Amino acid sequence: MKAGLELHFTIWKEINSETNKIDLTFNQAQALIFLKDNFGVTMTKIAKEVGLTTAAITGLIDRLVEKGLVQRKYDLKDRRVIFAEITNKGKVKVRQFLSIFKRRIP
Repeated sequence: MKAGLELHFTIWKEINSETNKIDLTFNQAQALIFLKDNFGVTMTKIAKEVGLTTAAITGLIDRLVEKGLVQRKYDLKDRRVIFAEITNKGKVKVRQFLSIFKRRIP
């Protein structure tokens, strides 16, 4: 069991190291992948998918917006509701991340 756990952490460190080279964290990559497949979702849905709190996701999305990878859209009927949508630049980052991930995980 210990050897399996060590292998897991070794792979995890390698993926994080590679992901950092494309200026993403693993959680940011997870959020982008979810947004790529789910158009215009709320912070609550993203938080549930990624396994973070809504407050943590809000900060994560803030950083993705600053990088131009995600944009926020407001619900026309209720301005309190905010949706996140991946940009074309964000889709490029997803492809980069998946390429890294596929190289590291056989």
